[in-house]
Amino acid sequence: VGCAALMQGFLIQPTFLVRSEQDAMAVAKRVVSDKTVEGMRYLYTLNAEKGSARNARVPGYRVGGKTGTAEKVINGRYSKDLNFNTFVAAFPMDDP
Repeated sequence: VGCAALMQGFLIQPTFLVRSEQDAMAVAKRVVSDKTVEGMRYLYTLNAEKGSARNARVPGYRVGGKTGTAEKVINGRYSKDLNFNTFVAAFPMDDP
């Protein structure tokens, strides 16, 4: 859903095959409303400006992003000491 907010609210199945935007949109599914897209883009931008994604800021660009943290799995168990970090960024946030 987080990435759908960057794609006008549509979930688009990834593929390694070359396809046109029209072909991708033909099988896309709307999963969030326009209102939710607007709110999520605002929060992504705020996160890059003042939150945990501040290092993604680029002067002159409206950058947005979402950070995430999860515990690593070691020998089939979640580790309390080791984390896995992720970050999704997009720009320009007006039309990513």
